[in-house]
Amino acid sequence: MRSGDKLSLARSFGRMLLLPFLCAWWSACGCDTASQSTPMATTAPATQPDPVAVPGTAAADTQESPDWGPRTNGCRISLIPTQPKYRLNQPIGLQITLKNEGGTVVREELTNLLFMYHFEIKGPDGKLCPLTREGELYRQGFTSSASSPLGPGKSDVTEVEKLNLLYDMSRLGEYTVTVRRYVWPPVKKAKPFEVASNEVTIILRQDDPETSTRPGRR
Repeated sequence: MRSGDKLSLARSFGRMLLLPFLCAWWSACGCDTASQSTPMATTAPATQPDPVAVPGTAAADTQESPDWGPRTNGCRISLIPTQPKYRLNQPIGLQITLKNEGGTVVREELTNLLFMYHFEIKGPDGKLCPLTREGELYRQGFTSSASSPLGPGKSDVTEVEKLNLLYDMSRLGEYTVTVRRYVWPPVKKAKPFEVASNEVTIILRQDDPETSTRPGRR
């Protein structure tokens, strides 16, 4: 091989060795044409895994929400009023959701609302509101029950249309409401455990022309 051919081969080999280092330096300096074409593009952060999707993890038990009560054995209750303020004697509505966020099936008892849920309603004076006459009759009039399974990730929603028909909420002012209920593990003859809801505030105010004519209110 002639000396000129040897020199040309050495130069080609040297360029092959330097090419990867040049490419890396070019990208590090921000000279890559592909990145320059979209200088404002950003990578979306990866979606955080939902702790509920991993049943039985300790991390799931540490996360709370204002619209949910504490988690007990994987179950929790959400209590949401249909609106935060009502006129006096206007029907007060609530949505109660029991959710199983654990990894096993639990059982719930389906029966009279006042047997399923224990309501704790405190009036403007801080005292518990008693049942009305209608509430007493309702509680005594329906006592049959049935057991229903609630699987992992499933929810059971109960709509209460007239809470103040069942409980004495006849005074103006601020009321606080919480509910509790018992849930049974899937094991036979196992003792039930109690699940509590979040606390909600309901305000009863005097009827006036502004509220009586406001759209969506009757």
